[in-house]
Amino acid sequence: MFLLFFLYSFIHIQSILAISGRVLQACTVLEDQVFCYGGYSSASGGVFTNVTNDHYTLDLKQADLTKARVASEWTSQEPSSNSPPLEPRSNLQIAALDNNRYMILGGRHGATPLNATAVIYDKTSNSWTGLAPPPPFDMSEGAMVASDANTVWAYGGKLNGTSNAAPNNILKMDISSGTPVWNVLPMSRNGPPISRYGHAQAMRNNVIYFFGGFLNLPEQNLKPNVVTFNSLTWYNTQSDQWGNVPTNGDIPTPRKYLTATLLPNSSQVLLYGGTATAKLQALPLSDYCYIYDANKHQYTAINLTKNGGAGGRIGHSAVAYKNRLLILMGYDGGGNILNDVHALDISNPEHPVWAGETPPPSDPDATTIPDNSDSQGLATGAIVGIVIGCVAFVAIVGAGIFLWYRKRRQRENSNVDYITPPQDFQLDVPPTMFAENTAYPTKKEPDHDHSVDQSNDPVPSYPVTKPHEEETNSELPRTKPSSSE
Repeated sequence: MFLLFFLYSFIHIQSILAISGRVLQACTVLEDQVFCYGGYSSASGGVFTNVTNDHYTLDLKQADLTKARVASEWTSQEPSSNSPPLEPRSNLQIAALDNNRYMILGGRHGATPLNATAVIYDKTSNSWTGLAPPPPFDMSEGAMVASDANTVWAYGGKLNGTSNAAPNNILKMDISSGTPVWNVLPMSRNGPPISRYGHAQAMRNNVIYFFGGFLNLPEQNLKPNVVTFNSLTWYNTQSDQWGNVPTNGDIPTPRKYLTATLLPNSSQVLLYGGTATAKLQALPLSDYCYIYDANKHQYTAINLTKNGGAGGRIGHSAVAYKNRLLILMGYDGGGNILNDVHALDISNPEHPVWAGETPPPSDPDATTIPDNSDSQGLATGAIVGIVIGCVAFVAIVGAGIFLWYRKRRQRENSNVDYITPPQDFQLDVPPTMFAENTAYPTKKEPDHDHSVDQSNDPVPSYPVTKPHEEETNSELPRTKPSSSE
């Protein structure tokens, strides 16, 4: 009875601390808190369903980030009374403006229009402000970054929650005057002629890098028109210049629904997750982690261990905090919509490992995670640990009494002593991944074979026609991106 009581208490604590799984939500960090908004909470018939308007926060000062699996205690953020109603959104764009505010754009589900297309959240007042005038268009499956506290840059995606492509232009917003000013920037001669969706963006030194995604072209039998990683598209926000640079190293498999995070104080961008198929409810790729060096234009495959790690997933979120990169929620290879949080140790940006493992030598000046063990009161992880310890102690004592009593009865009934051999335990077999599209093998080739035949032109070009039509080439600059251009 005592054992059952503790088991019930432990399960009850877990249900209190946990939130339901999410996929294709949006998350960002403001100071020491993670904020997450929206996403799907279920799946049916090959698509994700039940889009939400949930707004949750996780206090990182109270979280134990020394382990790969982070015991997370989320808090629901109810908006202030003067805020507009929170609207259900998925596949939305998000960007932190400063330590107190972040902005979300688009991401609606279905044909129902949003009342507030672009909204800014202020954590100091716990309030939302709808931007007026609204943007000329909004998108889902696009991406957005902020260059400062008043300026954001969005690109790509599907137009207004439909299957139609968003305009192939950078959408810029400036709120430095207090009133948002929206600009649809004309595409320069060196820009990509076709937009993309499901991609990721990262910004460094005023240059936006575009990773992966699928070209906004008609699909046949869910076979996507992929954007390869043999070259990288970039946009310089200061000079309004587009370009494309050849890449080398371990070229990733083409994919969408990945994340790209610039690691603090480095030239490394960490790519995580993604899928090579076009359908919404798709299984993740097995090569799910890469480092891109923006100085060398080189990819390096990162073979992470499975000890407490997040594994492959899609539709997740990734946020950097001090010397940790947090992988949150998403959809895994077993067909599960997840609610977990995992921590990568990025003390050495070139060699990330799951927290708790011994990382390679790193920068001694890197910011370290503070030890929260001296904080007042018991942390949530400590409470759960105490409960688990009590349950284990009672179980061991009970098992010992039972074995002693059984052995005594056996000795009374027989002169022969025997010991029952222990039962063999088998680990759960991990789910078998669906076969990947053979057109995009994950096998790494030698560096000199990474690029396709480009007729003596080292810079690949974008396709401007459907796959079955004749292609034309678009000449792109061959210079490296820099803020001085």
